[in-house]
Parts: sequence; C-alpha cells; structure tokens
Amino acid sequence: MKDSTTAPPLSPEKSAPKFWTSATTLLVLLAVTAGFQWHSGAYRSDFGGHSDEPAHVVTGLMVRDYMAGGFLDEWHPLRFAQAYYDQFPKVALGHYPPGFYLVEGLWLLPFRTPAAVLVLCTLLSALAAWLTWRWARTVLPACSAALAAALFCLLPLVRTYTAIVMSDLLLTFFCLGAAMAFARFLKTPSARWSLAFGFLATAAILTKGAGLMLAVVPPASLLLTGKLRLLLDRRLWLAPLPVVLLAFPWMLFTRGITQEGMVEMGLAEFATHAAAFYSEALPHEFGYALPLLVLAALCFAAYQIFRRRWLDPDEAALWSLLAGLGAIVLLIPAGVDERYLLPAAPVFFILALRLLDRFSLASRFKQSPKWKFALVTIFGVIAAAETWRPVTKLFTGSDKVITRIVKDAPSPAGQNKTRVLVSSDATGEGALIAAAAFQAPDRVHILRGSKVLSSSDWLGRDYQDKFDDPMQVSEYIRGSEIDFVVIDDGIPKQQVLPYHRLMNEVAARRDGEESAVLLPVATEESLRKNRSPAHWKIYKTNP
Repeated sequence: MKDSTTAPPLSPEKSAPKFWTSATTLLVLLAVTAGFQWHSGAYRSDFGGHSDEPAHVVTGLMVRDYMAGGFLDEWHPLRFAQAYYDQFPKVALGHYPPGFYLVEGLWLLPFRTPAAVLVLCTLLSALAAWLTWRWARTVLPACSAALAAALFCLLPLVRTYTAIVMSDLLLTFFCLGAAMAFARFLKTPSARWSLAFGFLATAAILTKGAGLMLAVVPPASLLLTGKLRLLLDRRLWLAPLPVVLLAFPWMLFTRGITQEGMVEMGLAEFATHAAAFYSEALPHEFGYALPLLVLAALCFAAYQIFRRRWLDPDEAALWSLLAGLGAIVLLIPAGVDERYLLPAAPVFFILALRLLDRFSLASRFKQSPKWKFALVTIFGVIAAAETWRPVTKLFTGSDKVITRIVKDAPSPAGQNKTRVLVSSDATGEGALIAAAAFQAPDRVHILRGSKVLSSSDWLGRDYQDKFDDPMQVSEYIRGSEIDFVVIDDGIPKQQVLPYHRLMNEVAARRDGEESAVLLPVATEESLRKNRSPAHWKIYKTNP
C-alpha cells in the first residue's frame, strides 16, 4: 500500500484555546454539573444510590483517615485497612484499584464531610466534559465543540453518576486524556507525548481495571493512520514503561481478589449476554440519532480505509478508544452495567459532530455559516430530547438511623464502641456503614448481617446460613455484646434471604418470652428504590 495517502484533516488544526477561554469553559461546565447534581437531590440523600457506592465512599474515607494521622496508630497500610474494615466492613481496596481512593482521600483531607465527596463528583464530571470540549475544539468549529461538552453534561448517565460516588467519571477523564495524548504523539512524535499516554493509561488502570481498554489504542491507531513505521521509534516504547512499573504490580498482587468479582460464564456465553444487554442500553442512554450517526461515521471511516486513505490521528485515536471499550465490555466477564458505557460518551459526540461537519463542508451550502449552525442545532435538540429524563438520587434514610443510635447510645468507655448489627441487602448495609463512618467514626462499630449471620462471595454466590433458628441468632446477639440491631423491613421479596427472616423472627418476640433480646426503639422511613417507603426498625438489646 505504498500509494496510500493520509486523509486530510476534516478541518485545519485549531490552535490551543487560550488560558482564559479554557478556564471560563471549565467554570461554566462546573456550574452546569453542580446545578444538575443539586437538582438530583444528592445533597439531601445519602450513599445508597448504587450497591457499589458505599464501598467507594468508605474506602476513600479509610485512605483519608490513614493520611490524616491513622498511620501514627498503625503505620502498616494493610493492617490499618483490615482494622478499618473490621469496624466499617465496606472497604473495597483490592476489589478495586487504589487510584480513585487516593484522589478521594486527598480531597477529603481538609473537609471530612459527605458534601465534600459530592463536590469531588461534580469536579470530575466537569473535568470530563471540559476534556471533551478541549479535544473537540482542536478538530471542530467552536459551536460544535461547545455542543459536544453540553450534550455530555445533559446525558442522564452522566448526571446519574455525578450524583452517585463512583470511579467511572475519573476513568472517563483519564481514558480520554490518554487517547488524546497518543493522537498528539502520532502528529508530532516525542518522548513527552509517549510518556503522557503511558502515565495517563497507568492512572486509568489504577482507577478501574477497565482502563486496560487503552491497550488497544496504540496498535489500532498506528494501523488506522498507516504509521506502522513508528514501531521502530524508540520514543514509542516509553509509553508502556509506567504501566509495567506502576500498574502491572498492583494487577498481579490483586489478581486473586479481582477474580472473585467475575461472573461464572464462558467467554462466548458472556459476550452474547453482554451484546444483548448493551444493544438495549445504547438507545436507552444515547437515543437513536447519536448511535446512528456514529454508525454512519464508522462506515465512512471503513470506506476511507478501503480507498487506501488513512485516518487522521484524532479520528484514529477516537475509534481505537471505542474499540478498546467494546473489547472490555464484551470480553471481560465483570458483569454488565450501563455505566460501563460512560467512556464512550465523549467519543460518540465528537465522532458524530465530525461527520456532520464533514457533511456540511461537502454540501452546496458550505459557504453558509447559518447552514452549519442549523445542522448542528437540529442534531443537538434531537439528541437532548431523545435522552432527557429527570435524575433523582433516592434517599435510604441510613443517616437518620445512625443519628438516632448515636443519640441513644452511651458515650463509649475507652476503646469500647457501640456495636450495631444491620440486617438489609448490600445497598442498605453499605449506606448504613457509610453514614456511620462519616458521623461516628470513633463511636460506632458496624456488623453486617450478610457476613456474621451468613456467608457468600463478593457477588453473593455460594450463600450459606450460619444459624438455623431464631434462638441461635439470639444467643449470638447476646454473646457478641451487640448494643443495637437495625432491621430493614423494606427489602424487595426477590432479595430476601433466610437470615433476614430469622432476624425478623427474633425481633417479633416480646418481653416475657425466654428468648426475647430486642427492645423496639424507633422506626425511620425513607423513599428507596423499589421500596415505597423503606422501614428501618431500630432495636436496643435487652442486657
């Protein structure tokens, strides 16, 4: 293919936006994301918006507390993490890499509050939108670049995970930044951009294992741009060094723990299941217009390659990132979830708007700015209208439960803490643990019913009960010196387990019976997903 040529850029390479333009854009996006987050009710809720949210919050708090002075009591970080888990059993370090928790821990050093965690989510969302604008601005007109960032902020998927504390927005930021850095390397090969890709890829992998999607970017980009000769450039091989030195040791160290989070499916079976799931999730999260435009852009890119016209570096890097994400979500059996599509959102918008820009340049109206603006506006309205839906973070009421327990519990003497046993599903347990870790880190010790009354793995498989009847549970409560028992009376029927029923039987016994151990204290109600309302019943043990 010696006669092959590189496709000319869709539009001349734009100069980098000035500092004040970038800063103003970031502030505007920050205001927009903060407004959406406030409207979702995130600041009036707690940390039960997703089953994984409490683990991310508690693990970040653990890192923060270690850096804030916990190392003085226990310098060894793993022993500190184990002690923290014993008190607040939702630490997920190992199941997830440490990157997000380091960012969260550092952010929380000055202000150890739930609001501070949510502000961090706002900032991460705004930064991902800003980077979308920043990359789009180098290859698209100003109005199209602004629309790409605005549509990213408007996506319900983005607004949902701006309200819920998860690592996916940070992953999106690092993945987009890494792909952008490699595109710059393809334009002007230098050690600087090669190392920038390597360090950003390392940060992505240490944020979430899905960051491995970036492994596809270099080889695929080199193929799509016809620049395989760069394989002989020593500067290219600087890129994997940070990954090998920093990310690989962590992956090797935690491979056994990570394996526990994989679903038990064969590769072909999982790929079929994932393809069916995401084929429905795509139109639900992105509408129909956007995926169809991306599909049309893919067809045009394939036509270019067929005609022996290589893609330009930006487009090649965007398609390569999308290919890497597709490989991860279809071939790695880590379950399926709409949020795994988040890194695709910036890529979709940039590719779709590039196609529209190409169409407007090729049309007979190319000299009319009004035509281009009208085309982009129509797309923006359709894309926003197709996907718009209100996002509300549901309130579990766990913070009220902890407030009541702290109010009724005596001040702990010495190292003794108020011991609380919670009977709920994973989300309810986690929300209560997160609330306790924030409100009463020195006063409350939480025990999860799913761990002390039963056993199962990370995904709830291999479930086994540890007790057979209410009398045994009553004896355990007495022997474990538990001060309060909290029972979630609103668990969906399909999630009720045998130990939940045993706890309800223990709570139903009244004074005068030989096995009575629980005295009702209060009932807290809240609106919770699939539960209207959820009832938290608080009991004090009868000494």
